[in-house]
Amino acid sequence: MLLPQFAVVRVPFPFADRAAVKHRPALVLSSGEFGTVAGHSVLAMITSASRPPWPDDVAIAGAKTEQPTSG
Repeated sequence: MLLPQFAVVRVPFPFADRAAVKHRPALVLSSGEFGTVAGHSVLAMITSASRPPWPDDVAIAGAKTEQPTSG
């Protein structure tokens, strides 16, 4: 599947401490050309988790935290 750059998609991210996965939003960073040549896409996890930041975390200025909806 070719993913357009900067699209927000839902993907199964694994938990660090268990074998389970949970579907989370992610931002597509790679271009469509990269995906065609490489056969995969580069994604960045989107989260509002309140935990200590990771070294490569980037805050989004002005971002509003929304409560997830069920369904």
